[in-house]
Amino acid sequence: MENRQILKVAGVTGIAVFAALVLRMLLPDSAETDRPPPEPQQVSSEVQLGEWRAAALKTCRCRQAGGRENECAEPLFMATRRIVLQTYGQRNGQMDFARKTCGPLEERQRCLKFADGRKCITEGYFLAEPLDEEPVPPACTAEEAGIILAGNRELRGRLYDFGSRTPTNVETMMADRELSEAAAVGLREIAGNPQGSVGEAYTENACG
Repeated sequence: MENRQILKVAGVTGIAVFAALVLRMLLPDSAETDRPPPEPQQVSSEVQLGEWRAAALKTCRCRQAGGRENECAEPLFMATRRIVLQTYGQRNGQMDFARKTCGPLEERQRCLKFADGRKCITEGYFLAEPLDEEPVPPACTAEEAGIILAGNRELRGRLYDFGSRTPTNVETMMADRELSEAAAVGLREIAGNPQGSVGEAYTENACG
């Protein structure tokens, strides 16, 4: 149990450090905080976005396989840095992160402002409510997310069938916990048999 907790903390810490490095790369130095943010000099291209998505998928696949976070983060970090330099002519750029809940999953996106507007890529689909156990691998593609969400809809229909009565808070919490546990099992199964090859957003209504 103690080793699992150490692994969980290490995984969360690694992702947090990676996010901090990206923000440090893109945000201006303290001496520049009074200046307006830089504006993009180039429009996006399918080549750039394709490279960015491919790097995100490579990073996600590494995390899915349980790789070391610093090694997993490198492909996406390097691709992001290249695209920011190409778009802005400097290392700073207008970048932000977005999260969207899709049933038991949380889709995490990385967005950058180009001259033709804001473009986003999906970094992966993570368990929205982390469980108190060893880390759960993410889903990396729309196909994988679809498998988890389809199973979630079927199970939710059974777990939330309380008839005409209103469920108690405890019953709702237990049902939510079971949904998360089922999603975790599905994510671990998918990690052993990855599906799909394009890390694009899963666009069914569940992701709103």
